Amino acid sequence: MSTKYPENKTDPNIYIDDRTNSYYSSKSFDLAGKYSKADDLFSKLFIKYLSTTSKILDIGCGSGRDIANLIKSGFTVTGADSSGKMISAAVGKYPELADKISLSGLPDLPEIDNTFNGVLCSAVLQHIPDSNLYESFRRISDLIKDNGIFVVSFPVEYPGIDPETNRDAGGRLFYIRSAEKYRFLIERLGFVLIESELQDDSLGRDAQWGVQVWSKQYLSKFHPDRTSVRV
Repeated sequence: MSTKYPENKTDPNIYIDDRTNSYYSSKSFDLAGKYSKADDLFSKLFIKYLSTTSKILDIGCGSGRDIANLIKSGFTVTGADSSGKMISAAVGKYPELADKISLSGLPDLPEIDNTFNGVLCSAVLQHIPDSNLYESFRRISDLIKDNGIFVVSFPVEYPGIDPETNRDAGGRLFYIRSAEKYRFLIERLGFVLIESELQDDSLGRDAQWGVQVWSKQYLSKFHPDRTSVRV
């Protein structure tokens, strides 16, 4: 039996687009099963740059797939998601996530009052409008310890997005932004880009995703001879 979480549509510190939230709420258990089949990329990236004793926050953790993989790798992980039904579905599929996910979201992430060695924000920022984007990055920066890692993924190509409404066929708000735009905003907060690549969609959709790894006051011990990043 899965844990019940209330839907939160009134907290002014959480940006929730009603149609996007309705999509995830109505399809939460189906999506939890579907997303569990995606490739495990992010635990490998955190293992590459952090000790497995590190604490990681997954913002917009959705189906719980990435938290579950990170926990299996030895990390201490906290999740945050703005959909109570998605949290219930995640805990239903991965019972070990019970009490590890808070009902919280960008830009202010209420209920998250700790700091972390690493933060993951995967397939979330496309649902955040431009007016809340930089504020969201500032909050993320506050949550990352010095020398910590920020891993972010975002769509740079995605099928079926209406260019006038910025919505997909399911009604979700869906902003397609370039990797350069995300880079411009995150660099303004003092982060250093240490890895960047484009990836095909692992679920077979006709989409392409940008994946960036950022360091807050990056330590040269990871790559002492690095003078450029892989793009």
